[in-house]
Amino acid sequence: MLGIVFTNKGDDLFRLNYQPKLSRLKNTLRIWASRDLTPIGRNIIVKSFGLSQLVYLFLVLPNPPSSFIKEVENIIFNFIWAGNPDKIKRTTIINPISDGGLKVTHISTFIDSLKCTWVRRYVDDLNGPWKFFFDSNLSVYGKKYFFNCNCSPCDVRSIGNNFVRQVMEAWCRASFTTPRGDFGIQHIWNNSNIRVTGKIVFYSRLFGKQRSVC
Repeated sequence: MLGIVFTNKGDDLFRLNYQPKLSRLKNTLRIWASRDLTPIGRNIIVKSFGLSQLVYLFLVLPNPPSSFIKEVENIIFNFIWAGNPDKIKRTTIINPISDGGLKVTHISTFIDSLKCTWVRRYVDDLNGPWKFFFDSNLSVYGKKYFFNCNCSPCDVRSIGNNFVRQVMEAWCRASFTTPRGDFGIQHIWNNSNIRVTGKIVFYSRLFGKQRSVC
């Protein structure tokens, strides 16, 4: 479906979908490698013709292993610097040009941003059968209510489905904060700053009564 090969084995899912795209990424950048381009120009090529081949996989499949992400990063930086050693630290080059970088895509953050788009789709008013799948995985957190809460990634690792868990972890990485002031303005449920026996809490019965009173 839409170029995705589905299988019930995680290793096969990665091998059959990500590996061919990695080969295409290498071939695409190899075509441009001999061009006389600046690092800025090469970065544009990476974004326009390279990473675009991986966007759909990052969006609809579970995340690839960290070794794959590392390999993609090495391919990209090798292309940007025309096969020479890095001239700017990788932690710096992802910054805007005004901050001494080249705004190179940080792959892990890029994947997180794509995964977070599922949250927008999930909480909108449109109906879709796939939302029942998210509902079943998020029922212990209050389903859509969860996205009002202040939860850290480590507190959603018990979600059974790998894909849904990664969506939630991405959302938590982007939204979780440690308050400096009054805790009173925060939601109590699913709050990683408020724990009972070391765990976040959500009591569906109390939550239902709270909503009926409001």
